[in-house]
Amino acid sequence: MRRALRVLQEEGTLAFFPEGHIGAGDELCPFQTGWAYLALKAGAPVLPVAIKGTRALPGGAAFPRRSKIYMQIGASWTLEKVQRPRREALAALNMRLVSQMEQMLNEI
Repeated sequence: MRRALRVLQEEGTLAFFPEGHIGAGDELCPFQTGWAYLALKAGAPVLPVAIKGTRALPGGAAFPRRSKIYMQIGASWTLEKVQRPRREALAALNMRLVSQMEQMLNEI
């Protein structure tokens, strides 16, 4: 977390998969709040990206199958830097991202 925060504070770029693990399909799993904490703490912009069709290796398969992968890039958000992000703010940002990601996945 410290290294990630340093990258953002130095205006670097990080990519997060807020689910925290590989999902079972194209549906969203509950998001972790680490991404929101770092974005608020650094005052970093957030660029939502939805990816669909990544199940190229079905359970039990030895070889990946061909599949089309779709991606949609949403509008970026600008966040103000917060010294001590509160849980309520993290939860609100998580809800905002989930809502936007669901909408983006439905449009793909």
